[in-house]
Amino acid sequence: MKLPLSNLAKAISGLLVLLSPSAFSADLPDMCATQGASTTVTDGTPICITNNGTAYLSLGGADAPSSVAISTAHGTGDLSLYVDQSRWPSTASNSNAFKSLNVGTNNECVIISNPSQYWMMIAVTGTRDKASLVVDFDATSCRSSSGGGGGGGGNNTGAVSTPSNLAGSPSANSVNLTWNDNSNNEDEFVIQRATGGSSWATIATLASNTTSYNDTGLTANTQYSYTMYAKNSTNFSGWSSVASVTTNDSGTPDPDPDPNPNPDPGNDGTLADLCATGSPTTVTSLTDGVPVCVPAASQGHGFSVSTFNQNVTSIAFSTAHGQGNLTLAASANGWPKAGDDSLRSPAVGNTECVVLTSPKNGWNNIRLEGLFKGVSVVADFNATSCRVTPGGADPGNDGYDYNGVHVLVYPIRFPDKDLAFTTAQITAEMQKTKDYFTEQSYGKFNFTWEIKSKITMPNNHSYYNNDKTKWNPAYKEQLVNAGVDPNFPGEGQIVMITAPPIGTEATNYINSQAGPPLMEIYTYKAGTIAHETGHALGLHHSMSIEGGNTTLNGNSNDTVTNYGNVFGLMGMGAHSLEEMNLMYKGYFKNWISSTDVPTITSSGTYRIYTFNHGTAAGHNAPGSIGLKIKSGDGDKTYWVEYRTMQKSEANTVPSNQLRTPLLQNGILINLQNYMDTNAAPWYNNNSLLLDHTPNSRSSNWDLEDFNDAPLQINQTFTDPWNGFSIYPTAKGGTLGTAGAWIDVQVTIF
Repeated sequence: MKLPLSNLAKAISGLLVLLSPSAFSADLPDMCATQGASTTVTDGTPICITNNGTAYLSLGGADAPSSVAISTAHGTGDLSLYVDQSRWPSTASNSNAFKSLNVGTNNECVIISNPSQYWMMIAVTGTRDKASLVVDFDATSCRSSSGGGGGGGGNNTGAVSTPSNLAGSPSANSVNLTWNDNSNNEDEFVIQRATGGSSWATIATLASNTTSYNDTGLTANTQYSYTMYAKNSTNFSGWSSVASVTTNDSGTPDPDPDPNPNPDPGNDGTLADLCATGSPTTVTSLTDGVPVCVPAASQGHGFSVSTFNQNVTSIAFSTAHGQGNLTLAASANGWPKAGDDSLRSPAVGNTECVVLTSPKNGWNNIRLEGLFKGVSVVADFNATSCRVTPGGADPGNDGYDYNGVHVLVYPIRFPDKDLAFTTAQITAEMQKTKDYFTEQSYGKFNFTWEIKSKITMPNNHSYYNNDKTKWNPAYKEQLVNAGVDPNFPGEGQIVMITAPPIGTEATNYINSQAGPPLMEIYTYKAGTIAHETGHALGLHHSMSIEGGNTTLNGNSNDTVTNYGNVFGLMGMGAHSLEEMNLMYKGYFKNWISSTDVPTITSSGTYRIYTFNHGTAAGHNAPGSIGLKIKSGDGDKTYWVEYRTMQKSEANTVPSNQLRTPLLQNGILINLQNYMDTNAAPWYNNNSLLLDHTPNSRSSNWDLEDFNDAPLQINQTFTDPWNGFSIYPTAKGGTLGTAGAWIDVQVTIF
């Protein structure tokens, strides 16, 4: 199955500090005086910003430093600075992005403490001319426009000319670089190098008037890329051109005349396994023909690709290797998002291919979506086929592939606070969870667990309470230290961590939550564990569909309500361990058969029995326990079920029961494969409960509107896609047993 998107998203937090220009530290050169505008920004390197319009900039690795400072200055005009994490910031008047909006100046400053996301996204708006910008990791104050601080060790001033004709002559283990010195006022030359998908890094700072440098200690038969700039006490030159050089084979004196960064695409095996020989890349953009190792991800990872003034007519993106199952998406118009018109390759596994045939002369973007590690990716300019051949089409999250699950339970404590959930209590609640899955599966699912040694976190409880963004990476690091990869614990296994609740009333507590193959438990009850286990195995919430004045419109007037199925475990029924609806039972291997829940293709009256009185011996009903009916357009499926009790009302006197009488006298209908583009796009098994008594809400709590959702006897529902009508006609059998039944009339149009 395609592994679903993790729900382990933490709140983005950060401290926004707006400072006056006088509070800046002196350090931001006037970059537009010496170079043209740039659309690429890296840590610590000032750039000249494009004039007017909205300038969009992004850089990766922003979650590594303890703080990030973004500074702008110089030029004329009045620019506005907006910053967000992992998404492009809104520049509207009601934007909740980090922002600096000083009036009448280009001097702006944003400081974000403890950034929580890999991508830092920047937007610059307003009328401006020749403004400069810099991003500084681990900085707690911004730079000013007065110059200095970032220059060389000498005393030269003024504009510095860019070095030209950078070239390299290789041997097996070194590259001799030469260039033209075009200025007479530089203090230093700075040389940077990148290779094999690694980020650019400074390798040498040389004295003025130098025109050569020998880079030694290199690896044979490896391509290295170089660039450089000159600087003095007040200014930086522009970057030189990039020189790419491939070192010789060991023992071979002559250089390779054609390093061929773009091998003939379309053949399996031409995309090297970069993660097998190197570390994950820290670069945020891909270079033509240079494969990189992608950092492991539980949700996804993205790269930008610049084609500025390079006459690129197509880009072929290839991925391969590693573990997991990813979808590759590419777009020339912003970042690919679930449900948009991005080009997508959803093959089984990590071998994917997307060819962008009309790339933008500027920034293009790709995103690897899913749960994966050890993946290589490459972008080949002007290629019309990929280096790999993807496998078969991935059906998506179409079902759980195993007849059971083994849960690795990791209790967690803090030096100053122990876990109140004792081993004996964990065992008792896990046994209740096991009994629940045995009953729900009719004896076809084996739920097992083992409790691991308790983990003690390296910091006190308050350390994570006061900054919740530290919690997720911290406990995952401890899991790795304990010998388990939280994203890949093994086939048929999931990881459960349970800890004292994280957060405060002021910052809100982190709820118990999960996404394949990991769950966090802070409420120590079997209902919570069973609900989160459902998520860890690939189920979404049991939702509902709100049709306004009608049950269902089949158009944009319909809205999805999270948790809206008030009758099910994956909806609002977790705490009372309510029944898992039939659609979700059908997600698991062999829980129900086509005889248990037949697909109806002809008109007639069909009898279905209650499905919520099963045991390890089976569902115990003498006939079918549900129906499936296709919508008129053939794309969607309705699941019809009958149940005769709400467990939470089992000890309530009949006169006070709200949901149980309605369940006994009607049917529940859940719709599949409708309005399925949501925050977790890999969960393509959303169940949407139809509310057959709309606008009946009895309080201000919206979900109570679905208490009377069952379609009652002698009421009719008609498919808005004109496929059928359905209404229950009679009921019988003994209530409270598997022999209770209801007759349903189906008319196929």
